Amino acid sequence: MQKVSFGPIWDHIQQVRQQKGFQPAIDLANEYLMKDPENVEAYLQLMDMYYLMGELEKAEKPVDFLLKRKILNEYVKEDVLYYIKALLLAERTQWLEAKDFIKKAIKSDPNNIEYKRVLAMVEFWS
Repeated sequence: MQKVSFGPIWDHIQQVRQQKGFQPAIDLANEYLMKDPENVEAYLQLMDMYYLMGELEKAEKPVDFLLKRKILNEYVKEDVLYYIKALLLAERTQWLEAKDFIKKAIKSDPNNIEYKRVLAMVEFWS
């Protein structure tokens, strides 16, 4: 399995999550956010952890915040956030909203095959 990384802070939180569990990793992500309220890696870790814990609405909040504030970094561009938002909405069977977000991702990166695959999926189900 390929290791996913969005940067060194992502990796640190991931390490704590693997060694100590979700709550210590959530606490660490929040510590990073106290120091830097625009830390993309910490927000994405929160999203990932809430997703893995089955708390889909909580998982969407960090992505919504990053999109609203247009907070990006060298690892995460706007199209990636649209893609993640589309996947989270699809998980909750909100197909039409998911379709809107994946179309935004495709507009930013029209050659991304994964984005096109997700669009086909949400079109099928919507």
